[in-house]
Amino acid sequence: MNQYEKLHREAELVIDHAKKRAKRGKQPSMSYKEIKNPRKALEEAKSELGMLEVKGLYEEMKEFLNPDRD
Repeated sequence: MNQYEKLHREAELVIDHAKKRAKRGKQPSMSYKEIKNPRKALEEAKSELGMLEVKGLYEEMKEFLNPDRD
């Protein structure tokens, strides 16, 4: 698992956990990276997940945007 996949998985874990807790009427309770405040951690995870998904799409399309010429 590369660093991109690890960060993606960690961000998804925090977001999924918060969704499950919200269904039970509870507040988020997980930290993310060095952020101990669960609400701030959730916001950071959401923001970072969005950036990671954009970067993933870019990496997938990179060969089409800048093809190597042999």
